Amino acid sequence: MSSTETTNDKPIVTNSPANDDSGATKDLSATSVTLCLSALLSSLDLTIVTTAVPAIVTSF
Repeated sequence: MSSTETTNDKPIVTNSPANDDSGATKDLSATSVTLCLSALLSSLDLTIVTTAVPAIVTSF
């Protein structure tokens, strides 16, 4: 994050590189959401195909 020092009643904000995650949290969140969405769509596709296969087989 940042620390604030005051000199002559003017704040000086310095960035601390140790606390700067540089968007790593956003990257991790985006990756997690993408993986969860992929698993959801895959299971939904499997459910639809499993349900439809008997109807498709009987029509041929």
